[in-house]
Amino acid sequence: MSFGQAGQDFGSAVGDLFASVGQHEAEQGYQEAAQYEVNNEKIATAAGAIKQAQAGRQIYMATSGEQAAQGASGVRAGGSGGDILASTAQQGALAKASISAQTELNVNDYTAKAAADYSLASQAKNQALADQVKAATDTASGVLSIFSV
Repeated sequence: MSFGQAGQDFGSAVGDLFASVGQHEAEQGYQEAAQYEVNNEKIATAAGAIKQAQAGRQIYMATSGEQAAQGASGVRAGGSGGDILASTAQQGALAKASISAQTELNVNDYTAKAAADYSLASQAKNQALADQVKAATDTASGVLSIFSV
């Protein structure tokens, strides 16, 4: 009988169980963080759509105002008046493209962060399981130490 070895094994098992609990808590934290990132993806997408609509409205207001001013002054749609309208529409299209690109970058960033958090949660879960298996092995080793000659 080796009570000293059994005590060490049982002590190690207790430590492994506490480590498992800590890893489980970490897993939950990473899962929660990942869910926040998923929610941020949705918010970023909605914010991008709102900005797109606002830009579209501003473009409409600018081009409509220019058309009205040209009509009131008797300027025909061609020539410099047409150039002004085309330039305004072009600037509006660039603004909308910029909004679209920034929205996509934001969403992709949140997606990557969520994936990383899910990966860390999976690692923490696996480590918790490994700690539980080690605790069971240490317990079995402790029991065998008591009964071995």
